[in-house]
Amino acid sequence: MKYASVNKIDKHKKVWDEQWSIKQKSSSILEKIASLFRQTLISQLVSYYVNKYFKIGVYVEAGCGTGETSVRLRKWGFTRIGLDISPEALRRAKRQRTYNHYILGDIFNMPFKDESVDGLWNVGVMEHFNQEELSQIFHEFNRVLKSTGCCLFFWPWVLAPSHITLRLYEMAMQKFGRPKQIFPQAPSMFSKRLLPIFNELNKTYRLAQIRFHPPWMDLTHFAIVVIKSENTQLCKSRKN
Repeated sequence: MKYASVNKIDKHKKVWDEQWSIKQKSSSILEKIASLFRQTLISQLVSYYVNKYFKIGVYVEAGCGTGETSVRLRKWGFTRIGLDISPEALRRAKRQRTYNHYILGDIFNMPFKDESVDGLWNVGVMEHFNQEELSQIFHEFNRVLKSTGCCLFFWPWVLAPSHITLRLYEMAMQKFGRPKQIFPQAPSMFSKRLLPIFNELNKTYRLAQIRFHPPWMDLTHFAIVVIKSENTQLCKSRKN
């Protein structure tokens, strides 16, 4: 497995530090709406799937950002770790008090022992990597996951109304000579062209039983449930 270079990781860190620093200084209506959206509709989606698939144990949000999309998880009893490459994002996340622990690190080389984590999740993270990088990330997730572990990826849909609206806004700003990029590049928005990497995932790693859930709560994210073991009883709902 070819791992991401230090230069590439530093580039991602710089991009996201700048992104969150800009948002921190911004008091725009758009940012306030986005923050409200993260803390209400998206957090509801995250809470639903976490409650359904995560049991008691240690769980890591791999690329936690500000933690706003996971604010509803504070009531659940499992240990929550927020990991992010951006110090600025972690500073903002600590204000939300979403996690039990906060760790500065990257998802290509996570600071956890082999098979030491019960589960991983993230929201709006995976689309920012190309297919080669996604393969490396999946490999790293597989390393740290216990044999009974699973992942929840809330992966933005390429046809989501919010995504289309923001893209039209960016195009309009560029046309009027005021170019503005709201989010960093996202080469892997969820669409059919991503299916080959999921097929590779099924063949290469023990991560299996990929289940796709359409964007029904916030009309934005596909919820992708990836269970490491082939045993269907593992990573089951805590309600069962």
